[in-house]
Amino acid sequence: ELSVVVPSYDEAPNIAPLTRRLFAATRKAGLNVELLIADDESPGSVETASQVAMLAAQGFNVRLQSRKRSEGRGLSSAVLLGFAA
Repeated sequence: ELSVVVPSYDEAPNIAPLTRRLFAATRKAGLNVELLIADDESPGSVETASQVAMLAAQGFNVRLQSRKRSEGRGLSSAVLLGFAA
């Protein structure tokens, strides 16, 4: 199994296209994949959560890991959050 961690900063419009392309490629390669979107209350966090919920309901193995701003911010924080999940 492969886990892909994607930090998100105001990326809501890109979540669905990224998810669809990632799963199309990994299915073609015969890989079992989990997509983890790591978010730290960036602008668009509510929409990102909505996109992830919609994609999960469609059967994609995708989930959102959120961190409060007070717990850390930025790219490195989001990557570490994803690795910890």
